[in-house]
Amino acid sequence: MKRKAVIYARVSSESDRQSTTRQVDDLTAYAYRNDLEIVRVFEEKASGAKDDRPVLAACVKFCLAGEAETLLVKEVFKVYQMDYPDYEFHDTLAASRRQYGNLLPNHQLQTVAAACGFDLKQHHHALADAEACAKIAMRLL
Repeated sequence: MKRKAVIYARVSSESDRQSTTRQVDDLTAYAYRNDLEIVRVFEEKASGAKDDRPVLAACVKFCLAGEAETLLVKEVFKVYQMDYPDYEFHDTLAASRRQYGNLLPNHQLQTVAAACGFDLKQHHHALADAEACAKIAMRLL
């Protein structure tokens, strides 16, 4: 079963020169490669200097209502002047769902770690959680 995802795309100007099309296309391709089902696309034209983002607020509300499990955003990297990583992303949650399906009561980190033979004693400790994710990735990917 595919995970439900939404796309949030934003441009800072309401002029005809800027469009959310490239962002939506890139994130749609990412979703396809990672077996995600796009259930909704939120597009907004709002200046980065403004705090009022009604479309972003609606997007977050949609996700928090359980309508989607994954929020795809790309342009935040530009806002913080970061290069968008051009490496392949791997999703251990999706891998767990493919591997274990309904065999596990849930796909939370500690549950999947135990199923993969890793004893996660210090859950929510950054290093322990990272090690658990690495063990899961090595086992499932």
